[in-house]
Amino acid sequence: MNQGMPTGGNTNGMAASRRRGRPPKALAGNMVASDRRCTMPDCTREQRSKGLCSAHYQAERRRLLAGGKPA
Repeated sequence: MNQGMPTGGNTNGMAASRRRGRPPKALAGNMVASDRRCTMPDCTREQRSKGLCSAHYQAERRRLLAGGKPA
């Protein structure tokens, strides 16, 4: 069945699963330069947008969509 479809190299016939989203940065010891860190207090993750890491950016976005005031 579906002999013409590639299987991704698996022997069980199922396509290989892939991670979605941006791949993680390969940094030595997961250290981020101080000028590239999230601007939220006690957060050491890398900024992605508007000075915030992805987690804090999404939280702020959800808060604004719910009708909250900008921080």
